[in-house]
Amino acid sequence: MVVDGHLRDVSVTKNCNTITGITGISDLPTIDNGNTVTLNAKNELKGGIQIRKKVYKENDTPEGELIDITSEEETAFKVKVTMNNSDGTEYEVSAKDGGYRIYYGSKNPNANPVYDENHVVVNYGRSARTGITNGEFTAEIYPGDYIQIANVDRGVTYTVEEIDIPSGYEKISITYGKGKDNTEPTGTEPEPMGPNESHQVVVKNKNTNVGFSFSKIWVAEDADLSQITSDDLKDWAFGNEINVVIKRIAQDAQEPDSSFSLTYLIDAGAGPFLPTNTGMTDAEKKKYKLIRSVFEDGKISTFTINKVLAKQNVSEKEYTYFVEEISASGTMLYNKYYGRAGEGVISRIQGAQHANDGEIIINQEFCGAELPHTGGTGTGMYTCIGSVLILLAFGVMMAGRMKLNS
Repeated sequence: MVVDGHLRDVSVTKNCNTITGITGISDLPTIDNGNTVTLNAKNELKGGIQIRKKVYKENDTPEGELIDITSEEETAFKVKVTMNNSDGTEYEVSAKDGGYRIYYGSKNPNANPVYDENHVVVNYGRSARTGITNGEFTAEIYPGDYIQIANVDRGVTYTVEEIDIPSGYEKISITYGKGKDNTEPTGTEPEPMGPNESHQVVVKNKNTNVGFSFSKIWVAEDADLSQITSDDLKDWAFGNEINVVIKRIAQDAQEPDSSFSLTYLIDAGAGPFLPTNTGMTDAEKKKYKLIRSVFEDGKISTFTINKVLAKQNVSEKEYTYFVEEISASGTMLYNKYYGRAGEGVISRIQGAQHANDGEIIINQEFCGAELPHTGGTGTGMYTCIGSVLILLAFGVMMAGRMKLNS
């Protein structure tokens, strides 16, 4: 049995006579003493289907240009492949008789890179042979990634469709064609599989979710919060941490959505930072990771969640996302404020209780009479108290000297 192919044009030559139409052992002639029988056959390889996933965001242009964002996406999509024989009956094959394999792309959780002798990736691993019943099977695929279906018989017809599309995504198109890996297909219908053919399918979606970002700065005690400049910015000191929560509120609602919140503990590290919510799966935490970017020699940190946040609720009321700082701790005590950038400076937003998309959390060093606005004692309190005690001791010493002199 040829697992990854078929024997075609099988014939037998006996005494210079060729017998064709050999389909089984019963068709073979008997071998007499002194006779030579030659078996002739061609090994015809089966075909393969590569399915690729692309996710786009819509640009704000009159033409509605689509911008590929697959490098940012980690959401799992599911495709169903339906196969039929050339006579229209459901294609079925057991794993024992060949079945099919799925070769994974690099983003698939099952991926396990296979290297050649030069340590170059040959492929990212493959599934076990799997039989097909009822002419269909399903598989997961990730944006910017692919799956390769191997061992597809000649004459098989197939279609690819998406099922259970994740919330916040819309189907754009599914296109088909023939060619080597990464060939861009343009057809709307697939052709029947031919021997040793490579078929290409591209499944495109549009992401209708939204992203969210906020920035974070530390400033000196004497900084003017109405016009913070780069000279006022402090480094994010090793050991400093902030605890923040991202919430959302629907249009016309009076209170934030109680079913949604993302909590993070952020330090001076490069990140990414995953939510600390209890009861959240590892996959969900990875989905909502905060990606850190730095500016002004690392003194401004911007944190971004990719486009994975729902744009609106079931009533089609749009959400507004915002972030609150729960606590800040480190080498000093800190007051908490919120601000926005503009005209080359950062300005405090008077009375703000949170930062909206694109706004800034400000922590200002505190060592004065005003009570700190955020948690975490650090060493700042002791620094302040120590300074006061030194001044008191100095004052007592000077008073003693003056008394002696008098």
